[in-house]
Amino acid sequence: MDGSKDDQTRVTGGSGKVPGRRKEAMKVIRSGRRMWDGIIPIIRRGERFVVTGHEHADGDALGSQIALSGYLRRLGKRVRAVNSDEPQPRLGFLDPRGTVEVYRPGSGDGAFAGCDAWFVVDTCALSRIGAIGEMAGRIPCPVIVIDHHVFTPEEAFADINIVDERAVATAQMIYRLGRELGCRPDRATALALYTGIYTDSGGFVYTKMNAEAHRITADLMDAGVVPYKVFDRLFQTHTAAEAALFGQALNSLRFSQNGRVAWMTLTARQYAASGADPEGSENVLLNYVRSVRTVEVVVLLRQLPAGRVKVSLRAKNFFKVSPVARELGGGGHWFAAGALVEGSLARVQEKVKASIAREWRRQCRAARKGGGGPCER
Repeated sequence: MDGSKDDQTRVTGGSGKVPGRRKEAMKVIRSGRRMWDGIIPIIRRGERFVVTGHEHADGDALGSQIALSGYLRRLGKRVRAVNSDEPQPRLGFLDPRGTVEVYRPGSGDGAFAGCDAWFVVDTCALSRIGAIGEMAGRIPCPVIVIDHHVFTPEEAFADINIVDERAVATAQMIYRLGRELGCRPDRATALALYTGIYTDSGGFVYTKMNAEAHRITADLMDAGVVPYKVFDRLFQTHTAAEAALFGQALNSLRFSQNGRVAWMTLTARQYAASGADPEGSENVLLNYVRSVRTVEVVVLLRQLPAGRVKVSLRAKNFFKVSPVARELGGGGHWFAAGALVEGSLARVQEKVKASIAREWRRQCRAARKGGGGPCER
């Protein structure tokens, strides 16, 4: 997976650049054999660190955060894991002792007192870390991002961005860092890393899944991970109320683009009445509908309070949904992305339909220039 040499660039900060950060260009370090050389001395010298994941942390964000925190503690470091919101209930098994703290807006820099570096995992975007982002530019220690998403300079805010867009999960990168630090994963760290890789690879089936990730998961199993237990914790805990919610979502199911795009909508009232865990239930719905033979893209629109709609996008084989998400103000992977959009369900649906139609035409034109493609089926 690692290349023969580092791919390092420097970029000037765009809209993500925050007042008060140092004015020199931020560093972007892409995959390579020496990709960790710039931060290992910081870790070796430092004593106190903060580790943060993105808002509404999924299995990869929370798993990477817990694993990195574990590695640092095993090196004798003092670590605080701090996010802007509570972990998803279905991921509670990753942090049974409740070590991940919740940052309270306006609470000041207590968590960062004496901090030698602030690590942010699974996102390079300031807008994705929530309220804790207000600390960017107010703390003197370096900010270090470790991420596998497409790097966009205009959203970046860290001093050092370590990015491998080919990695199936940020957890895959954290495993490599642990190896470079001379740390073998203990059982808790292995569980966190395995969950990150499993969830972000769609159960080891997405297109980025690679031989290295399989070798890593084998090593994590040797460290004590039991795969069926992870699957049970993630996917076998739904309630009867959630099952009823799935029925309501499927009742809203509609198709466009000759059956290639599937649409579902859920209101805030429907979700509140079900008591469902949004993140866990959304993935079940999206993956189920994506399994329909003719479907290439699935869109789930979930109404939120305060006049917003969460747009979740999944694709199967060829249509890249990340450009649609970026146009809507969000982001993500090629085949799994999303955004939060202001407006009513109906208005947001029209906006998403227009964006998908434009991007569908664009990607189909590109496919035809390349000698045809799935768009023509």
